[in-house]
This record gives sequence, structure tokens and C-alpha cells, in this order.
Amino acid sequence: MKEEVYRKLEEERSTHEAEWAAAMDSSDDSIYILDPERRIIRANKAFYRMTASSPEKAIGRHITEVVHPHGELEPCPVCRAQEEKKDTIIIMEADHPDNPAGVPLEIVVKVARNSTGEPMSIFMSLHDLTEGRKLVEEKRVLEEQLRQAQKMESIGRLAGGIAHDFNNVLTTILGYSELLLITMPEDDSYRKQIEIIHTAGEKARALTRQLLAFSRKQILEMRPVCVNAVISDLLKILGKMLGEDVEIVPCLNAESGIVEADPGQIEQVLMNLSVNARDAMPAGGRLVIETQDVFLDEEYAKIHPEVTTGPYVMVSVTDFGEGMGEEILEHLFEPFFTTKESDKGTGLGLATVHGIIQQHNGQIYVYSEPGQGTTFKIYLPASDKSLEHKEKKIIALSSGGETILVVDDETSIRKFMLHTLQLLGYKCLEASCGEDAIRLIKASEEEIHLLLTDVIMPGMGGPELARRAAMERPSMKVLFVSGYTENAIAHHGILNANINYLAKPVTPTSLAGKIREILDG
Repeated sequence: MKEEVYRKLEEERSTHEAEWAAAMDSSDDSIYILDPERRIIRANKAFYRMTASSPEKAIGRHITEVVHPHGELEPCPVCRAQEEKKDTIIIMEADHPDNPAGVPLEIVVKVARNSTGEPMSIFMSLHDLTEGRKLVEEKRVLEEQLRQAQKMESIGRLAGGIAHDFNNVLTTILGYSELLLITMPEDDSYRKQIEIIHTAGEKARALTRQLLAFSRKQILEMRPVCVNAVISDLLKILGKMLGEDVEIVPCLNAESGIVEADPGQIEQVLMNLSVNARDAMPAGGRLVIETQDVFLDEEYAKIHPEVTTGPYVMVSVTDFGEGMGEEILEHLFEPFFTTKESDKGTGLGLATVHGIIQQHNGQIYVYSEPGQGTTFKIYLPASDKSLEHKEKKIIALSSGGETILVVDDETSIRKFMLHTLQLLGYKCLEASCGEDAIRLIKASEEEIHLLLTDVIMPGMGGPELARRAAMERPSMKVLFVSGYTENAIAHHGILNANINYLAKPVTPTSLAGKIREILDG
């Protein structure tokens, strides 16, 4: 009977021992147990891997013979905790001389005691912190990217709002100055002053376009474009602009190089990058502009999560100038960040470039080291569409006799458009809001050939006005005017081809040309 009981107890003990060993060996942490004299009682497989030992070489030996086989000048923090028989947690870095693993470790020392408080054994657990720290760092990077994206979005909304209001002001400045230049004699004594005003307005318009591009609210005239052709045309003026001491080396290797883009915006990107490259080479040097057909696969997308796999046209701009360090690269695309002197840079150039490329569903990356030059690489989604060959028509300041209803809540803009159209012979009606326009449309007995309306107005906006006006007068044509495009007539920055649109600032030439294009079309 006793033998049977002993046999069952032995079987249970063996089972528990096997379960205990399996549980310990399944852990990635290095686990071992010492007796009060710090001799190894048992250990798991991870411990043997870490110390390059085995049960035969470790069990029964003093712990220092295994983890410090070459001796030690003074006790390490772990040994000190074991000797003092106290519970503790120790973080030991990878480069610590007493670290047998060569990785950052979290070491837990736990002392088991009997009922009288005497130490019975010392439980040790060594956890590799590498993966945990990697996850923490990835979380930190993601949080930083989110904060940066939120900051850029906030500044983008601010820039878009400023540009919208500024375009309203510029419509008055550019509109009336151009109207004066068209109507006044060449020998007028005030002509020179008006030309200066008009030139200043044009410079302000260029700055506004930068703000809109940065905020991703710029109207894009998207069409199939050959990147090689855009660069070739740009090279005709780029050399003169950069100076004789900058050698431009084109390497246009993309075979088709067709993307859907606004060629003017792509030119602006290349101009900005080229000017930056020249500034990085004050004594002159080489500027390499290269194109290439590439395919960004899943492996590339794993490293760059923002990328969608597929064919791209890569455009790179490389200089061999001063280069940049990490501290500058981290802030390079931030608005108003610049390394130039206050009178030589606004800090909007690269932020604008970034905004334009984002609008084109592309990506831009920069590679640079101090003294080693800089390369900007732009990836634009390749297109399989055919190039459009349209003749560029120059539309004169044409007149007409049709009736036009002008609707804009900005009095100065409305009066300017009325003044211009009346000078050209049009009969004009006006309204300051959508509700007044609808009442006028219902009350008027004469035919209204064109509704010229702002897009964003208090109360009823332009798109709603056009919808309700079409119910009253189905044959009436519509021309939308706006200072920016975050509205119903533009989708993801690409203008709907079926909608007539004129971007502010409006000038007499652009207004007259667009109206005749619509009415005659």
C-alpha cells in the first residue's frame, strides 16, 4: 500500500516537475533560481543560451562562475542584491561590463523566505527590453508625426484663409490697375506709377499662390504631362536664373515620364528646389536634374507607410553644396523654417513644395549630410493616359451685349466686375447675396445669359445659388469665382471639367476672356 502511494506521489512529482520545466523553458526571459549561498539550483533554456552554458556546467555552481567566468574587480549591482538578499528591479544597459546578454535588460531579484523570514532561495528573471523600447520609440515617432500633421493642418487652414481674403483685396488692386493700363494712353504721365502698382500686385499674387499651394487649396489644372518636357522647357530659363557658375546637368532617363499634373505647379517645385541648390553652392557647382521610371513595391511601402505601391516617375534634384545635418532635416518642410538670412528667405519655399507634391498624390524625400550635398527625390504616380495637344489661344479683351447677373458679398469686388463688364458693353444686374439673387431672377422679365457668382458667401453659397437658379432659368449659364477651392466645385484639388471656374484675383483680361469663352461655347 505504501509503495503504491509513493509511486503515485512520484508520478505526480514528475508531472509537476515536467510542467514546471516546460513553463520555464517556454519563456523568452532568462530565469534561474539560486540557493542562499548563490549556487544555481535550476535554470531555463533561455538562461543557458544567454550564458552559453548547459545544465551540466551550471547546476550546483556559484552564479559568478557562470556569469563572471573571468572574475570581477567589484560586485556588480545584481550580485550585490543577491548577497544582500533583498528584492529589487535593476535596469542594466547593453554596454554595461557585467551584462552577459549584450542587450538592455530588466533584472528582477525576488527572495523566497520561510516562516521565520530566513532566505530559502533567490528567484532571478532577466527580460530583454529591446522590443519594448522599439515599440515605445515607434509610438513616440507616430505621436510626433501626428502632432506635426495637426500643426501643418492648422497652419494650412490659416494660410488658406489668409490667401482667400488676400485674393479679394488683390482683385481690386490688380483689376483696376489693369483696367487703367488698358484704357489710358501710352504717354499718360501717371502710367508709370500704375505699372508699379500692377507689378506689386503681381508679386503679391505669386505669394498668395504659394500660401494656397502650401495649404493644399490651390486650383490645379490637372492633365497628362510629360515630366521630361516640363523640365526641358524649364531649362531654357533656369540657366539664366541660376547664373553662369552653376552647371545644370539634365539626366532625363524616364521613358514615358507621363503623370497627371499641373505643369505650372511642377515648374514651381523645380524652380524652388533649384534656387535652394544654388544657395547651397555659393561658389558655384553642379546641379543634376534626373528623371527615371520606378516601381515602388511592398518592401518600399513597409519602410514608407505613406506610399501606395505602383509605378511612379521619380524626379530628383541634386546639388554638391554645403549639405544639411539631422537637426535641420527634421524641420525642413515646416512653414516659415529657414536657414537663410531674414531678407533672403521666407521659409515658405519647401513648405510650398511639400504641399504641391501632396496635392499631386506624390511623395518627396530629402537625403543630405553636412559637406556632402543634398538630393531631393520626388515620386509622382505614373499615368497611362495620352498627352493632350491643345493650341494655346490668346483671348483679347472682348466685349458683348448679353445680360450678366453679378453676385458677390464683397462690395469692392462686385463693383469692380460691374465696372469692367459695363465698359465692355454688357448689361449688368447685381446682388450681394444668394437670397437677393434668387429674388431678382424671379422678378426680372428679361433674359439673363450668365450668372457670375462667388462660391463662398454668407447664407446661400454659390453652388446652392446655381442649383436653385437653374430651376428658374435652365438655359442660364454659370461662372463661379473664388479665392480658394475648399468647396463643392473642387474635389481633392482637381477642378471638375464640367464647371466653369475663375480663380481670384480676377483681372479684366481673365474675366472678359472667360465670359466670352462661356457665352460663345
